[in-house]
Amino acid sequence: MMDLMKALLAVCLLVLLPPVAQAGLPFDPQDPPEGLFSEEWMEVYLLGNKVGYSRLSLTRDGSHVMTETKTYMEIRRGAVPMVFETLEKTTETLAGEPEAFSVEVAMAGQPIVQSGEIQDGTLTLTLSQQGRGQRRELPYPAGALMTWGLMLRTLDTPLEAGQSFSAKMYSPSLTTDAAVDVDYRVIGQEELALGQRTVTAWKAQMDIQLGATDFSTTIWTDEDYRVLKTSASIMGMPMEMISCDEETALTGFAPAEIFESNLVQLNKAIPADATEVVYHVSVDGADPDLSLPQGDYQKVERLGVGQFNVTVTRADHEGLARKMEKLGPNAFAEYRSSNLILDSDDEKVIELAKRAAPQDADADPVALADRLRVFVSDYIEDKNLTVGFATASEVARDPQGDCSEHAVLLAALGRVWQLPTRVVAGLVYLPRMVDVDGKARENVMGYHMWTQFRLDGQWVDFDAAMRESECAPTRLALMTSSLQETSISEIGLELLELIGQINVEIVSEK
Repeated sequence: MMDLMKALLAVCLLVLLPPVAQAGLPFDPQDPPEGLFSEEWMEVYLLGNKVGYSRLSLTRDGSHVMTETKTYMEIRRGAVPMVFETLEKTTETLAGEPEAFSVEVAMAGQPIVQSGEIQDGTLTLTLSQQGRGQRRELPYPAGALMTWGLMLRTLDTPLEAGQSFSAKMYSPSLTTDAAVDVDYRVIGQEELALGQRTVTAWKAQMDIQLGATDFSTTIWTDEDYRVLKTSASIMGMPMEMISCDEETALTGFAPAEIFESNLVQLNKAIPADATEVVYHVSVDGADPDLSLPQGDYQKVERLGVGQFNVTVTRADHEGLARKMEKLGPNAFAEYRSSNLILDSDDEKVIELAKRAAPQDADADPVALADRLRVFVSDYIEDKNLTVGFATASEVARDPQGDCSEHAVLLAALGRVWQLPTRVVAGLVYLPRMVDVDGKARENVMGYHMWTQFRLDGQWVDFDAAMRESECAPTRLALMTSSLQETSISEIGLELLELIGQINVEIVSEK
């Protein structure tokens, strides 16, 4: 099933933003001492389980302040343990002006590294994985702060009820193209239980907005602005961070299971031979602008805020033209070109694309797409949940993984043949699911990823993980992506409003 790791990583990074003030104030923020002047540790809890830790260190080198935030988390998808780690570094002036950053994210596969330099309002961004890289320039969001700069704003806000500030923060772990809107407000003092002791703490709330995604974290600090605890809800699951010493932070992990808790229960079964299914989809607490993707095989009727009827029909390849669509050089360029995840210019990916189909396969694009789907379904023999989110070239060299790896490899193989492709994240019907305790659940939907090819002017589903070319109407698309945007959290942020909040009922089927 589709990586909830992807979505979890995105929201966990949001949770980890508030502790930028955790360093406290034995130092003068306007003139901190040279060298390492602060190091703080926090335990990370998810669903009541200690799943990892976070470490923040601050170092001064002349007129620069370097921050380093490391996060380590262990979770389970069913019985399978998963680990992800992030290491984010920033270089800023003493006054908090951003100068450079790097972010390394590892989710079981090869780490993805982003680094950037900011000069005269221009961000030069480099992204790399397995020695392959991309470089581009883009405008740096005006006035956006990074870790040290946001810390200075927090430390400059008096600990008095009603005190607040608003700022823009640039966090490349979340997105490389925009700033995060941050609103911070001090609520007041209250008694806070920390283990066996109770302390008087200042309570504050940090609201974060990125595009249409809103997120809120409650923060408790002491009189020196040291963060004692944070609390938030991610995908309907409680998450907490608690200040501690290094020894405590690094021990006692108990991975939380996140996959089974996010299955969506249906009201009845879907017949195996169904050609059309009408779903009623409701999203608790939905944003008024929330929409679901329209497609050639998915029609969406909005009934109200967070309320939709979605009609999904079975793919019919017989009605598709069997000649390659003539496209101009710039038509669907982002769906035909190589990128960091769908690296279709990789020599191993190209080799597999040629092996999967004969040299004249482009004469029948529908047959070509089917051959590529069959090849990927067979090529990835090791179907497992241990891979986080690999690139196509990584899967080509190490053919293992779940639906994410099937989807990206299939999409990349299509682009080798210049067929426009994209990936789809959503829900797929599971007639029967057995959990780690051996208990069966019937008629549920789980998060999933598959591929679409543009054929005869239509986006057509192909599912290599489920071994389907003419896909049954058992999938609900929640988002589509060319994966041109290389932020590791792109898909997770898109799904943030839905995971743990979505309800699905079958209205009719035929």
